[in-house]
Amino acid sequence: MNKTIISWATHTLNWVHGCSKPAAVPPGIEDLIGRDVFDRIYPEGVAAKWRRPDTSLECSRCYAEALSNRRGWTPKPWLERNEQDNVQFHPERFREIRRLPVKDPGLPPSQRNRIFICSMGDLFHRLVPDSLLHELFDNMAATPHIYQLLTKRPERAMEWPGPWPENVWLGTSAGHPITKWRIECLRRSKAQVRFVSAEPLLGSMLPLNLDGIHQVIVGGESGAGFRKMDMAWAREIRDECMRTNTAFFFKQAASFVTERECYLVEEDGTCWQYRQFPGELTAPIQVQPDNPRRHAEAFQIVA
Repeated sequence: MNKTIISWATHTLNWVHGCSKPAAVPPGIEDLIGRDVFDRIYPEGVAAKWRRPDTSLECSRCYAEALSNRRGWTPKPWLERNEQDNVQFHPERFREIRRLPVKDPGLPPSQRNRIFICSMGDLFHRLVPDSLLHELFDNMAATPHIYQLLTKRPERAMEWPGPWPENVWLGTSAGHPITKWRIECLRRSKAQVRFVSAEPLLGSMLPLNLDGIHQVIVGGESGAGFRKMDMAWAREIRDECMRTNTAFFFKQAASFVTERECYLVEEDGTCWQYRQFPGELTAPIQVQPDNPRRHAEAFQIVA
């Protein structure tokens, strides 16, 4: 277990390490979420080219893959054909969490330990056996920190029976309209707290149904060759969160360096830090831009 610079978590624990890049729209999803819902998300024929493995746009520049392969933690590219070589299990690591003092469960989420499970993998990957999931859930129930389970395979998480204690949050990655089906699966899961990670945010997510969703995290991509994020896309999500009383957390703008420009920029150029959690809708704080000169030039702000 490690402390983390990820602003919406305090620690990471990789119970599963390694992954394979999924299809953006796996076959059979229309049967899970209903043909009528599927047709509202995807006009006729749009989903067909996204059925293949390795097409999820959020995964195409995976930081976890790049780091793992560079450091020799996984031997091969994270493609479906290599998943047997790359997906690893480390249940022994939970011993480290047992040494972490448990904070008062009555504290708001921002003041508690929030442990991101599998920042370097996917807990609901098909190679993860049910027995391992049961072991993890038993451990999480016995040590009441907040656990953040983020998956790109909510179709499996949707069917996981739990039990789902309130301190175990389920999230899914959906940062492009082609993967909005994941939000439908998340909504139908048995988790008591559900969050969407629109990271990286790669397009407008409207129309966006946040019924049954408790938090949305928005972030731009980081690293060399990062794909740009339009602040208008982030504002659209913020506005929908405000309309539905859903917590909104803005992680960062798209940038070469992670955790840079951690504020939402309004149309008038003002910068606002949003750090809301489920059940904790704190007001945004106006902040100064990281680089005032560049910011002023970008928004044509006259001193």
